[in-house]
Amino acid sequence: SRNWFNYQLVSGPDSYCDMDIDSNDNIHVVYENGSNDIYYSSHTADAWKTAQRIMDFSASYPVYGVACAFDGTNSVLHAIAIVESDLFYATGVVTGSGNIAWSSRCIVSGNVAQYYCDLALDVNGDPWVSYRDTSANAVKYMSEVGSTWTTSGVSGTRGKANSIDVVSNVAYVTYYDSTNGLLGIIKR
Repeated sequence: SRNWFNYQLVSGPDSYCDMDIDSNDNIHVVYENGSNDIYYSSHTADAWKTAQRIMDFSASYPVYGVACAFDGTNSVLHAIAIVESDLFYATGVVTGSGNIAWSSRCIVSGNVAQYYCDLALDVNGDPWVSYRDTSANAVKYMSEVGSTWTTSGVSGTRGKANSIDVVSNVAYVTYYDSTNGLLGIIKR
């Protein structure tokens, strides 16, 4: 039997968080701090590193969801956040000193449903994102190869909550069909 451990990263984060564990069993966490900023921290050698702000929305735009994934080489962390009705993507590259240098950009402008997004990496370390498009009332997923994002809709889905995973470069998206009350799984 395994024991659960309770670590307190920070007191008072308002709502959204996600985590990933790298190949060295280090924990990586992204979270919204209650002031519409996205922070990152990691747990290594039984201690939490000081949190680092990776996306700053200056409290003027509400944050509605976050997700993160660490690549298999332990050198790049990927994060997404829904801000107002836009989807932002950030990458953090581990520097020689062990710090992470972050950059972010908007990848979907408008029509992104609040709360519903997820992120996974394929075997090449390329990001895949699932989200709900409010204008089409459908689950969509997108992937980036190089610096080009490709978006696909999931035909016939009236999905709300969704998640994505990529196994052997095959994407699987689960979603809740709110119209028919069904849980669906799509494979690409």
